[in-house]
Amino acid sequence: MNRLSSYIYAATAMLLVAAVFTGCRSSKGTVSSDGYPSISGQPTVTAVSPLKSITDNYRDWTDVSVPVTLRLVSPKNMSVSARARMVRGRCIDLSFRMLGFEVARVWLTPDSVVAASRPKKVYLAESLSKLTSGLPINLDNLQDMLMGRPFIPGGSTVTLADSAAMRLDNSSGSLRLLPRRQHPMADYGYVLDLPSVVTALAVVAADHGVSFTASYSGPEPITTAGNVMDNVALDIDTPRGAYAAEVSWKWGSARWNDMIAVDPPATAGLRRVTSAQLMKIIKEL
Repeated sequence: MNRLSSYIYAATAMLLVAAVFTGCRSSKGTVSSDGYPSISGQPTVTAVSPLKSITDNYRDWTDVSVPVTLRLVSPKNMSVSARARMVRGRCIDLSFRMLGFEVARVWLTPDSVVAASRPKKVYLAESLSKLTSGLPINLDNLQDMLMGRPFIPGGSTVTLADSAAMRLDNSSGSLRLLPRRQHPMADYGYVLDLPSVVTALAVVAADHGVSFTASYSGPEPITTAGNVMDNVALDIDTPRGAYAAEVSWKWGSARWNDMIAVDPPATAGLRRVTSAQLMKIIKEL
């Protein structure tokens, strides 16, 4: 069980890094379009607004409970299963169990991140704003990122009403949805596969030498929330190394809008560790 707990903590560390785009602090420089992934072939021509084609496939949701598998690809290769519970804009909760016992929890709210493991007798607790290091990323954004939906940093899911704030670009051979005004710390954008799919999110902080990509596959259109993605591949390239992980959702077993209540993990009797110590676990496995 201790070995499994170590795997879970390694996967948790990867998710935390992915969730905050490594907390880069530099201002952005000139970013080449090569920083964005491309899709082969020419963009699909459509008479309908591409943004409308994407957003018409989304539905509002309040909460969901769904099985998920997390796989750490690099620098280690391991996978763990969990049940994810998300309340829109309020929490992301991952519960890892073995033989009917919970061996770890990861809990994110608009204010904080808590990761706890009773078998290892440790927990991490950080403010979300500290981990994001000034990037305007909120919990709605993290939920959208994990589900394969475009979002406005600090806001919510992109809608047709955001047309004035976004622009389309196909100069690189792929159709991309980009903000008209980039954030000073990093450039970001989405790759589209029309009529209704976002295939990737890319974030590039050139001055800091950091790039982050979330690549999506397996669109699942028939859910209560509309279109969601089955698989999310997370890749981070930093001066300290490259990391990769995958998130595989089992949306066919999801329960939507059940008004679920999720309590934070208990940390009494556990030793608190830092995010740096948590990341170190990956190298020690």
